[in-house]
Amino acid sequence: MKNQVDVIPTRLKAFIPAVPKSSIIKATTTYINQNNVVTYMSTAVTPANSKVFFVKDKEENKMSNPHILLTRIDNRLVHGQVGVTWTKTLGANLILVANDNTVNDPLQQKLMKSTADSSGVQIRFFTLQKTIDIIHKAADRQKIFIVVKTPEDALKLVEGGVPIKEVNVGNMHFAPGKEEVTKKVYVDEKDKKALMSMVNKGVDVYIQDVPGDHKTQINF
Repeated sequence: MKNQVDVIPTRLKAFIPAVPKSSIIKATTTYINQNNVVTYMSTAVTPANSKVFFVKDKEENKMSNPHILLTRIDNRLVHGQVGVTWTKTLGANLILVANDNTVNDPLQQKLMKSTADSSGVQIRFFTLQKTIDIIHKAADRQKIFIVVKTPEDALKLVEGGVPIKEVNVGNMHFAPGKEEVTKKVYVDEKDKKALMSMVNKGVDVYIQDVPGDHKTQINF
């Protein structure tokens, strides 16, 4: 076990020297499933001056490739059309709402969760940054449908390393300064720039209100 202490995870390096040599270190590993139920727990104990306790697992830094079925831009986020029609068509089992405001809005979460429940799928509410930080930790069994509010939010995820290959533009409501692209999609220069940035990065970006409708490719 020589030199194993050199590969102690960064988050633990400051911990070991801080304890008296006569102490022991007790570590408990808990595995929690997607329903937040503890399915396995193990405990290990070693002297504090041991150099063989915290050994970096060879898989520790390995990032998985999340199973993202689709990312949709929708001003309304999750409603019947998204939470039922699109979710069932895609075969998703997890809706991930990536929006900085919704994470602090219990009422909106409750309404969206009700829609997700009607489709029998799970729903999570994350900030954009949290989505970027944890998306690669998604389990293989999770078939993820990401929903964002604006093209800028979708672009932030793409630029943050979220492996988005396909972006569906749904509802983008009219507002002063926006021009009509379709009856449900209105854009301004900022929207166009964000959408075309994703296109230029190789993302398939198109307008499609509901599954089965004609796809209108984004090209401004």
